Amino acid sequence: MLPEVSAISSGCFYLPGKSDASWFDVIPLSSARVGLVIGQVPDHGLQASVTMGRFRTAVSTLADLDLPPDELLVHLDDVATRIASDHISGSDVLNPGPSCMYAVYDPATCELTLASAGWPEPLLSLPNGSVTSVDMPIGPSLGHGASYESSHCAVPPGSLLAFYSGSLLGRSTVAPDRMKSLRAAVAQSGRGPARP
Repeated sequence: MLPEVSAISSGCFYLPGKSDASWFDVIPLSSARVGLVIGQVPDHGLQASVTMGRFRTAVSTLADLDLPPDELLVHLDDVATRIASDHISGSDVLNPGPSCMYAVYDPATCELTLASAGWPEPLLSLPNGSVTSVDMPIGPSLGHGASYESSHCAVPPGSLLAFYSGSLLGRSTVAPDRMKSLRAAVAQSGRGPARP
């Protein structure tokens, strides 16, 4: 269950898969800001669930430090490297590395700051009914000693921001019909009451 925060209305739909351990959180921050995170460990089973829990705890702890999204992902990349070194030789729970997106929404400025480690850009449904992908760089997955870049976008009141798993669109390539269906679903949801 997601926590209630005053700055946004949030909702989720989660369909467990067979190949990944995924998580998402809404994190209350100072000054009524909100941290939004979604991530995935590319494996399944008990070890993947434990690893996912470690990442989830790390994100929550780092968010409390009020780090910008790009810096938070750099620290999370360090966590991924430490977790990989803890695993028994030959374990592929972090190969390929986990993916994650972290965003901070500021209701005072209606601005979203976000960074991605291998996670697809979210969709934004504006009050006029248009749906666009948030223009942002997608960094490499975690555990590769990478740097990340934050992006900024305006999220006007009455908008809907939709994070989704890349598995909705197909594993290797983005199927145009799936993206079209996803955009249509976001546009339809944007007309409902659960909006930032």
